[in-house]
Amino acid sequence: MSPTLNCVALLLVSFILPSVVFCHEPEDYRPEEGLTGHNGVFQVLPWTKYELSLISSLHATANYPEVMKMVRDKLLISDVAPNDRRKIERMLKSLRPPPVFNDFLNEEEADQVRKAHSEKNVEGVLEVISKKLGDLPDFLRDQAITYLAKHTPTIQPPELL
Repeated sequence: MSPTLNCVALLLVSFILPSVVFCHEPEDYRPEEGLTGHNGVFQVLPWTKYELSLISSLHATANYPEVMKMVRDKLLISDVAPNDRRKIERMLKSLRPPPVFNDFLNEEEADQVRKAHSEKNVEGVLEVISKKLGDLPDFLRDQAITYLAKHTPTIQPPELL
């Protein structure tokens, strides 16, 4: 793997896979742990465990447009304080993914990632995502890597360390 893709693999560990990396047993994972990302701005929305699990899976498959759609839809039907609503709207705007993520993985690749994600197989997820990044034309790979690098947390919440 190239040095650039190695760096991306490290980014993916902290950006896409927090639920896989930070739990040791499947029963240790609580879907609400994903709400600690992005400074907890999305915690004010009334998520179900199913929705949070779905968001985790969508993150793993780099399906950010669908994650954003879910958040927008949830925001529309939720009664949140105006200040919280503005924070979420600003966050959605700042997190808007580049077009490379509109159809990032094909269905076969997404199935491989979902299977690995459900098995807490970090290496399996990283292998599929890294291969996909390596197969992209340079300008699309650069877009994807720039987006991931820009939105990867540099400090994990203390309870996850």
